[in-house]
Amino acid sequence: MALWLTSSQLGIRREIQITNFYTNQKFTEYTIEIRLDDVQWYVKKRYSEFAEFHEELIKQIPTIDAKSLPPKKLLNNNSPDFIHRRRLALDNYLKYLFQFFTMNSMQLPECFVKFLDFHLYEVHGIVRKLAEELFLNGDKILSASGKKVFSISPLQMHAITRRIKLAEPPCDSNDPVKDLSHVLDFLCHVKYVQIIGCPDNFGSSTIKTQFLSFDVSFFKSVEELELDCVQTNQITGIDNLKKTVRHLSIHRSLTSIREIALSSLTEIPPSSNEWLISTWKLVTHLDLSKNSLHLLDESLKLFCKTETLDLSYNLLETTIDHLQHLHFLQSLNLSNNRLHDVSDFNARVGNIRSLDLSFNELITTDGLSRLYSLITLNLSSNKLDSIKSIELLGSLPCLENLCLKNNPLTRIVDYRIRVFAVFHNRAKDVWLDGQMPDQRELDRAAVISAMSRAKQNEAAQATMLVQKVLSPTKPVLLSSSLLRQKSNNNFKNINVASSCPSNLSIIEKQPDVPSRSNIQHTPPTDSVTSANHIHLIDDDNTENIYTTDKPSSGLLPPPTIGARVWAMYQGSRRSGTVLSVNDKRGIFKMRFDEFPTAQFDYSFSYNSSAWSYIGAPPPSTDSTITLFERIVNEPEPLFTIAKKFKSLIKFMLPPDWELTPEQILLMSYDDLSQFDIVAFMQSYREKMTKIVEQHKADETHWRTSTQRLQVEATKLLNLCGIPIPMDCSIEDFEEHIERYVTQVQKSC
Repeated sequence: MALWLTSSQLGIRREIQITNFYTNQKFTEYTIEIRLDDVQWYVKKRYSEFAEFHEELIKQIPTIDAKSLPPKKLLNNNSPDFIHRRRLALDNYLKYLFQFFTMNSMQLPECFVKFLDFHLYEVHGIVRKLAEELFLNGDKILSASGKKVFSISPLQMHAITRRIKLAEPPCDSNDPVKDLSHVLDFLCHVKYVQIIGCPDNFGSSTIKTQFLSFDVSFFKSVEELELDCVQTNQITGIDNLKKTVRHLSIHRSLTSIREIALSSLTEIPPSSNEWLISTWKLVTHLDLSKNSLHLLDESLKLFCKTETLDLSYNLLETTIDHLQHLHFLQSLNLSNNRLHDVSDFNARVGNIRSLDLSFNELITTDGLSRLYSLITLNLSSNKLDSIKSIELLGSLPCLENLCLKNNPLTRIVDYRIRVFAVFHNRAKDVWLDGQMPDQRELDRAAVISAMSRAKQNEAAQATMLVQKVLSPTKPVLLSSSLLRQKSNNNFKNINVASSCPSNLSIIEKQPDVPSRSNIQHTPPTDSVTSANHIHLIDDDNTENIYTTDKPSSGLLPPPTIGARVWAMYQGSRRSGTVLSVNDKRGIFKMRFDEFPTAQFDYSFSYNSSAWSYIGAPPPSTDSTITLFERIVNEPEPLFTIAKKFKSLIKFMLPPDWELTPEQILLMSYDDLSQFDIVAFMQSYREKMTKIVEQHKADETHWRTSTQRLQVEATKLLNLCGIPIPMDCSIEDFEEHIERYVTQVQKSC
């Protein structure tokens, strides 16, 4: 830091010289380099500025030689030889002034300070300038209504610190406005302070403000303090801030929290001596964003009253430690880090209400399911790729705002609906990506939620059944009627577009039936199938559907989800005619009653094996026809119906739905079972209605505009002497115009 001392204070290096010059057709500019001790800077001045400065300097100090400045030349003043001689003369002039002030033990005069930028780089000049500014504006800043932040640089803080240590009176000039006491009095009362440095050199000097030391004990009343781009290990008096600071922000300054939390200590003493360390007991808002923190050390516990903690834009990668010591923490920002695991969050921030984990590398939300106080959660720009990765969030009873933008899962078909389904009955209270759910989304989410719960119940019952059957100590045999009762009860709870038709029947294998002729008729309510024989018919071959192989067990599970899809298709099938289906070539043709003259051709692909072991016999009043005969004579088995159903979906797809044909063709039977055809058709009709209404509105607007233009043109033509009735039609208006044009052409 530059410091000018009188001749009685030795050891300070002082140098000044003109190192270069720049010339154009109008003027010549000289580069002056000043060096005080280890600080160096330069300024650029023209000869006219030298002349003005010398004139003012002679007025302030008459003892200076008036002829020391080289004289002005009017002619041939741009020649290289003359400029070189003038540079040497000006260089000698500046050195003469340096020597004059040193020999006479004088403080630098104000005109000299401003001419060579001492007020920007030298201690006395910086403090005087700051004192003058605070004398004029300090009271306005302190008495301003609301929060008025005072910004100061590390260079100014360093200058104040060094100026106080000098054995000099607070007012070292004849101007009381520039008294140091104005600065100290202001710093003692200011409440909102920013100390902002810069990683680059300051101005044209070699000073790096980032590495300057300074004292902050001058601040006696500060409540909000922001440190930006400073060296915290170069700051003294930090412990004095603990008595008043409530809002602490530190940016681009830390590699560990202990650098600010402990100031002079290097490690926390044993727990028995922790009472010796003063805590930041008033800090409720701690902002440590935009630093280089790789982990959170134990010194974080010294901010024990923190309610809001911002750790964004750091380098955190692994588990966030020591947050459990912040018992009052309500809001936590961990965005823009490198986190990939939050498995133990519930044990560390159990009472948190707002959590920001955006722009990290999360692939799952395990660990967030027990944050029961959480209201706002931001998970945008992570690596969450499935609905399953966020299913646990549905158990959060207070969650109201959830953001999942820019995650792979947002590209899933019906992404919003599937997310809302996770929250079950609370879906209407949740804002997703800044938007509330509409009624259509809520209705479809309710369907998916009901199906999901039913599948969970079925899985649980099937697991219990297997455990009972396989139990070596307590074998339990369940009758087929009990199985049918459980199956039917579960099926009735499913909220689909239509209930299952009464004629739906599933093949029941009888282990003691040797041949086709002995198969007994199964009532339509026997909706069960063989669990141990599924692997033998798990493909799309018609032969497997009509197989008569004996199963190895008579115990039967509940109906599969494929039955629901078939019922859904039957209940919501649009009126029309299936013209032909070619399974081998994958061609599907259909004519719909809505378009009686059109024939629609589609191709389909079927990869799921869920339909291969479910038959759907048509209704029949002939009781003599056996179940097997019904299935064999069925012209359209369920796996073919599923293919047609996919093609039907493809045909009805509204243009505003984000669902590609490839996604439709690859839909699994789970996707089909969750497809709400009623809501789908309603959305399609609403879309087409809006298009028709828009066309009508456009046509009406066009006609109105045309009529308005016709009236205006008629008035204008009447003023020009062309008699056209105001209420004539468009056709008559055109005839009048053509007739008038013809008359004009003939007259010419």
